[in-house]
Amino acid sequence: MSPLRARVWLLIALLLGGAALARPKKAVRAKRTRAPATLPSEGPGQVTFTTATTAYLNRGTIDGVAVGSGLVVTRGGRLVGRCTVSAASEKWSICNVQGLQVGDRVAVVRALPKPPAAPPTPADPAELEARRQKVEAEEVPLVDFAGASGGLLGRGTRLASIAVSHTTWLNLASPEGPYHTQRIDLGAYDIPIWRGIHGSADLTVLNFSQRPAGFQSPLRGSPVVLVRQLELSYHSPQLPLTARLGRTWTRYTPGLLMVDGAQAGWRNRDESVQVGAYGGMLPDPVSLGVSSRRWTVGGFVMARLESGKGPRASLLQLEAHAGYAVRALVPGRLEIGVAVHAWLTRSFDAHLQVELGALSAQALGLVDGARLDFGWRPAEVLRVYAAGRYRGTSASDTLEVGATLPGQRALHADLGVTLELSPGLWIGALAGTAIDFTSRLNQTRFGPELTFPQLFGQAGSLTVSYQEEIGWLRGRTAWLQATVIPVNRLRILARGSWFQEQRVTGNEGLASHELGASLVVDLTINRWMWIRISGMGRGLVGVPTYTGGEPISGTFLGQLGGQL
Repeated sequence: MSPLRARVWLLIALLLGGAALARPKKAVRAKRTRAPATLPSEGPGQVTFTTATTAYLNRGTIDGVAVGSGLVVTRGGRLVGRCTVSAASEKWSICNVQGLQVGDRVAVVRALPKPPAAPPTPADPAELEARRQKVEAEEVPLVDFAGASGGLLGRGTRLASIAVSHTTWLNLASPEGPYHTQRIDLGAYDIPIWRGIHGSADLTVLNFSQRPAGFQSPLRGSPVVLVRQLELSYHSPQLPLTARLGRTWTRYTPGLLMVDGAQAGWRNRDESVQVGAYGGMLPDPVSLGVSSRRWTVGGFVMARLESGKGPRASLLQLEAHAGYAVRALVPGRLEIGVAVHAWLTRSFDAHLQVELGALSAQALGLVDGARLDFGWRPAEVLRVYAAGRYRGTSASDTLEVGATLPGQRALHADLGVTLELSPGLWIGALAGTAIDFTSRLNQTRFGPELTFPQLFGQAGSLTVSYQEEIGWLRGRTAWLQATVIPVNRLRILARGSWFQEQRVTGNEGLASHELGASLVVDLTINRWMWIRISGMGRGLVGVPTYTGGEPISGTFLGQLGGQL
């Protein structure tokens, strides 16, 4: 290659290399030239971008800029013109103007945000206690509840409800097949009809799709309709008179639940006093069928006394009725029922009910039945409740849960105490006794209970309990129960139990162990529909039966319900 040609190629290479090296430098230089356009967040505003006829500013409505505002623009400390805002957002605005450049200053100053104020010094405990007492002493006016929105009818109040369920009972140790029942519960409550007239109904339809041939029940047919209420009522704020007609749930008549007849009354303006009369036939206590052989007539009175305001308010309510009644097991006689309800501030409430029967009475001392319930809260963390129930005859309509055979004189009593040691631990004690005066048998149970209300946070709780049982059946019971709400509208309750029965000379019990488990799932689909599924099983351990196995029984319940 000639020296001239070599020089030419060297020159071309130098030129290409210099161009390649020059490109990155220009890119860096270009970025550096744009850097001043990065605007500070405080101080005067700036022009951030321009076109031939428009300038964009980094100040907006939060800085006081509004459409039509005239802004002074400076460059290097010298006035270059004015800018009229044509559009504005929270942090940006636009001027339709020519001749402005990126970086020009706009006389709009963004103030520095104020630092958060220091929290006030907390008051001393004595001051906080005085404030709490003042708040509790304030009277809170009562407001009529309008009801939550929702329901099939879109109304604001609950008008009616329906529940459809299937229940299966099964005993694997029995040669009889399972027992299947379908049930429909319908209820409609105080539905306005016309000018103060309302309608109410409460009934159940039972269908026994399968049950053992030797099943003992007074409800032999299928399906069976049980009507608990079917009435028309009248009550209006404009008039002091009230009336009910049909299968009526009588009001203010302790011991008398329903009649196939009527009830009418008068009330004063604030409804603190009501008096009236009732009369009609008494339904069959088992089938709820209409019976002309049972009837009653009488009068009633209710009086309510109130005192105090707010949390210091107290209320005393007296209910009483007297009437003549003819029943299946008891000839015509005079019946009197009295109930007293008392709520004394927030710390105490008590409820007493006594039923008496004269003339053809069969109960000892004329007392058909009596019950007493009270609750006491001496401190915020301590609760005490007790209940007692006495049954002297089968004449009363009131059938207590756990009562012995109808007509047997019996006494039941329960006591419970709960102490909140902390928000996450409650400790309690439970006790109960039952005495049958006719057979002279008695049974007593007692034991502790622990509750962990926040064991699963806000999603659930855990309770464990143990009870010793003494009396004509001796043994002990323990159970563990968990309640979990994993998501909104879903509630799951699971429970496991153990019962040991000891052989006692003179009784017919078996020395055995029984294990039980139950599960309840409640799902609220929406405001007017819900589903409940529950199952329970139990079995004896170490007690073989004639089938060669250990007795195991269980119950399954599926329920679909809703409200209108």
